Amino acid sequence: MQALDQVYKEARLELIPGQLKKALELNEQLRQRMGVVIVGPSGAGKSTLWRMLRAALSKTGKVVKQYTMNPKAMPRQQLLGHIDMDTREWADGVLTHSARSVVREPQGVSSWIVCDGDIDPEWIESLNSVLDDNRLLTMPSGERIQFGPNVNFLFETHDLSCASPATISRMGMIFLSDEDIDVGALVKSWLKGQPEDCRSNLESWLGDYFQRALDWVLKQNDFVVETSLVGTVFNGLSHLNAVSERGQFIVGLLRGLGGNLNFKTRQELAKELLSWARESPPDTKRPLDTYYDSESGHLAAYTFHRPDGLSLEQLSHSHTLPVIETPDMQRGLHCFSPWLTTQHRQPFMVVGPEGCGKG
Repeated sequence: MQALDQVYKEARLELIPGQLKKALELNEQLRQRMGVVIVGPSGAGKSTLWRMLRAALSKTGKVVKQYTMNPKAMPRQQLLGHIDMDTREWADGVLTHSARSVVREPQGVSSWIVCDGDIDPEWIESLNSVLDDNRLLTMPSGERIQFGPNVNFLFETHDLSCASPATISRMGMIFLSDEDIDVGALVKSWLKGQPEDCRSNLESWLGDYFQRALDWVLKQNDFVVETSLVGTVFNGLSHLNAVSERGQFIVGLLRGLGGNLNFKTRQELAKELLSWARESPPDTKRPLDTYYDSESGHLAAYTFHRPDGLSLEQLSHSHTLPVIETPDMQRGLHCFSPWLTTQHRQPFMVVGPEGCGKG
């Protein structure tokens, strides 16, 4: 327990009692079962759970080696090995290669084979004899590998709808749900990574608006792309990095939480946020076109930028068409440009119908 406390602090993670309890449950299951599955939505902390437990076990002097793979990302032959039909030679797969490595380890060294990805009957059924009391892996070549009590199979997945009862009955199970996620702890952890000078303002504004706006968005449930609670929270925070002005915060929160909402709902969110902040939109008909003007220190509305000296000749070359800065174009650019900066770079996805100008 003390080792877990220590590793969570060293990793600068918020220590949630529920997460600590799950880590202890996982440790208990690994001691009793050959195979353990951690089930939960994306972002629920499945990988963090076993990584923190592994780090805590290392602190207590126990050596734990890990072999991570995504079985769903490769064909069955590449995972479990195959016999070349021409030469009759056996070629090891990713899983069988890891299996050979772990059986060579001395009894004092624990080994975890981590399968991160969807559980599919195509490959999981081959492990049924490994997960029961036999601990025996039979390869397509007829060769058998006997595992010792120092080896565990750890599976991470979002659901078990494709797993058979035979597989499920052989495994220990740890369930992490969206309901266990503490949004306050996520926000607190994110705040720790912000610059000192703007942290207190951010904390105050997050307290005033963030939870209220998040509850509103979750209640509407009008997402363009289905996502998890953690995904929505981090999307909302993605535009608030190092924000020092209140107007900038409101616009950033609107872009973050509204980015994955359908157009009408996004407009409603803009109206709600501006009314909570007691700010009136510069253009009442188009509240989404609001942005923060750092020069004047006030909210402003995007306007159409007419390009100078535009000629018909320029429009006739399809490869070198000029970019016309419409309000929609400016808004779209400002939505993802912060994710391209060196300080706050992160992956993102542009979603829309054909011909809407994603590229």
